[in-house]
Amino acid sequence: MREQSSSEMEIPHAPRHIVILRAGLLGDTLVAVPALWCLRQAYPDARITYVWQDSPQKGHVKAYEVLGSSGLVDTFLSYKTGRSTFSNLFSAGALLCKLQTQTCDLAVVLEEPHWSSRKTTFAKLFGAEAVIGPRGKGKHLPRMPNGNLLKLPHIADALIEQLRPLGIPLPLPGEGRVDIGLGDRDCARVEAWLATAGARNAPHPWIGLCPWSNMPAKRWPLERYEEVVRALISEFNVTPFVLGGPGERDVAELLVTQWGRGYVACGELSIREGVALLSQCALYVGNDTGVMHMAAAAGTRCVAMFSSREAPGRWEPYGKGHAVFRSKVLCEGCMLYECLDQDMRCMRLIEVDEVLHACRSVLNHEHVEDSHFAIRSLRRQTKGDI
Repeated sequence: MREQSSSEMEIPHAPRHIVILRAGLLGDTLVAVPALWCLRQAYPDARITYVWQDSPQKGHVKAYEVLGSSGLVDTFLSYKTGRSTFSNLFSAGALLCKLQTQTCDLAVVLEEPHWSSRKTTFAKLFGAEAVIGPRGKGKHLPRMPNGNLLKLPHIADALIEQLRPLGIPLPLPGEGRVDIGLGDRDCARVEAWLATAGARNAPHPWIGLCPWSNMPAKRWPLERYEEVVRALISEFNVTPFVLGGPGERDVAELLVTQWGRGYVACGELSIREGVALLSQCALYVGNDTGVMHMAAAAGTRCVAMFSSREAPGRWEPYGKGHAVFRSKVLCEGCMLYECLDQDMRCMRLIEVDEVLHACRSVLNHEHVEDSHFAIRSLRRQTKGDI
């Protein structure tokens, strides 16, 4: 049977029940927030169900930990992955049966084209009256004729664009709403933690840091973070707050000891509380991680170090005023989890001095042009890498 396009199916004018299908980690949930705001603002009375992927992966953040009290979602449903084939199929089947008992006016597949076909089929199986999602198959890493990776639109804007068949108001690229609807309870818990940690009266400006990543290939050398923050303490009297999971706590405490000041929030705060803390920071410095997207959701300007494993542009901190460093190397687009052959060359090419320059610009409230920093990185390469 030929698959219907969104233009061929009848899109409900005022859907009563919307089911959103979106998988992934913390960052994947946060970059979907602008699209979720579009749906909630267009359909304030609709019941929105968010279907997410429950993975046994260490540090996996559940969707309701991010969106639970945001007002964006009414119900959360999950399916389990990463276990035996039988367990995965049983979980998917149980979810399918549950959704089949509910009337769904509209299913929205918020995925990139190369991941969406199974979920589109799944939505049709549970009886969604209309299904929208990405159009076309798409390429994960499209390249220009010269072989260089093509800069892609931000994933948040791509997800927003998938809503166009609904005919609802959509923001311009880079101007979507990113906040996760923090409430008084989230902020009060952070205030309590600050008081317990003795940080309430710490010198400003505060800066947030996340110098690690689940993927070794995304990690800028730790000693360079130590050097950057040491310089910022000397020049701006900053107070660093180090965020991450419980497993990073020991290293974070060592960094704070080396700096002679700072606070460790690793494993201490929920996701929403972490965003509330980052909203009080003047700057985020870190790798391409979920915490970076938390900082963007908090409205905090980011200085972020990116590996060249993926296409440029897609996963950068959303919004304006951020500085992103990414080196141009022949092996870009490798999609490696861990880089052994090149010893993380693309990350090592990002130097302390240029990162410090970007941090100074943010702390001095100067305009930051992302491409300026990217070009500076490119100029350092050898001809063989260009």
